Amino acid sequence: MRGALLTRLAIRSFLYTLCVNRALLISLCFPALLAAAQNLIVCDEVPAMENLARQIETRLHQSSEITSQDKLPASLAPYKSVIVYIHRDLAEPAETAFIDYAKNGGKLVLLHHSISSGKRKNEYWFPFLGIALPESYRYIDDATWDVLPADGGSAFTMHDTEIYLNQAPDADRKLLLSLRFHDPKTGETFEQNTAGWVKKTGAGTVYYFMPGHKPSDFEYEPYVQVLIQALKS
Repeated sequence: MRGALLTRLAIRSFLYTLCVNRALLISLCFPALLAAAQNLIVCDEVPAMENLARQIETRLHQSSEITSQDKLPASLAPYKSVIVYIHRDLAEPAETAFIDYAKNGGKLVLLHHSISSGKRKNEYWFPFLGIALPESYRYIDDATWDVLPADGGSAFTMHDTEIYLNQAPDADRKLLLSLRFHDPKTGETFEQNTAGWVKKTGAGTVYYFMPGHKPSDFEYEPYVQVLIQALKS
């Protein structure tokens, strides 16, 4: 009887050890399996990102977790992509977490005001991205402007939404989208290849897409297709 009890205890101990070691193996070799969602969306304006999360679910059949920068998970590594949509200040802990995630093999997708004048004071952000915002940089609310894919695809028009002019990226990137904007107040026409790009950084990748000031921008079919293609790649 005692021998049978010891045998059962030994079997339980063995099975427990097997389960622990299996979980450890998965965490080391397949960290993405541990994430509750496949994509992490970090934002300070939720409605727009709820629209994007629905598009990702419908078109890619991937789940997305929406959070704020002060509630980041301890590790971003398990996520297939990290999408950043931060309008106000970018705190240094989040700044460094995003940079580390990309450099260590992640796909970091930056939307609209994740590159804007409010980030000038961040120590690492613009040097990491290879971006400058010169004195001529400016934004215009409620503008109507054209987006031109670099691959020769069909141009489309963003209606009554914010545009950034005179961003200055370095040459270390692949250009994806250009913009064309005629300012009705000054008569100037701007044609700049700054509306979308992708660049390698360490073992990972950074994407940037300028459109997206309004929640409805993330329901606009031509633009949604661009974002979904980047998330799918």
